[in-house]
Amino acid sequence: MDYFNKDSIMATQRSYNKALDELLALCPNVEPCANEYNSRVVSPISWRPSFGFKQEQLLRYVNHIGVRYEKLFDFDNPKVIPSNYTIWKERWLVVYCAINIPFTIYGWECARQEYPKGYDENGNPIGKSVTIPAIMTEWCSPQYLTLEVYDRTWGKGWGLKDWHLKYDEILDFGKTFDSLETQEKYAKEIAKASTEVDKWEQAISLLQSIVIPK
Repeated sequence: MDYFNKDSIMATQRSYNKALDELLALCPNVEPCANEYNSRVVSPISWRPSFGFKQEQLLRYVNHIGVRYEKLFDFDNPKVIPSNYTIWKERWLVVYCAINIPFTIYGWECARQEYPKGYDENGNPIGKSVTIPAIMTEWCSPQYLTLEVYDRTWGKGWGLKDWHLKYDEILDFGKTFDSLETQEKYAKEIAKASTEVDKWEQAISLLQSIVIPK
């Protein structure tokens, strides 16, 4: 991309508006997210529901997730987690959910001269040059308009103490997504988290079994 002008900016805006129409069809009342994605832009690309929406309906359309869970080891040693600690009570595993709707940012490639027959061994052009006119191209495609269903501030979360008690609930949460790709990604992350818990519980059990001689 060499430059923007009115035509490419308007083409971008039309693509953005189409994506925004799709977003507002899912959730008519939204507000811009206060994050780095909306900093210094004319048209916000990151939105969150404002009011009057049903969470379970939006979850069906989620096509982008992030799963975060706290590492349970420090320098290969299992962490001792107090019962009043947030990750023990409610926030060990947190799922961020979003609906990403693609749009395109357009730009221009400058007009240029080309020699279709190439160059000789001395680097001199062969034959006549051809003028290639300026072309408007998809400079950034896809870009995404995002509706945060659960964002990084209020993601869906479970505490470590609930891992076994609510394991079926945690697994079933992934079934709320219509996208099979998103379901599979979620299942893989939960499997990795489960491995982390198993290693931690085994290490803690081993520490507790050690008897220090008097």
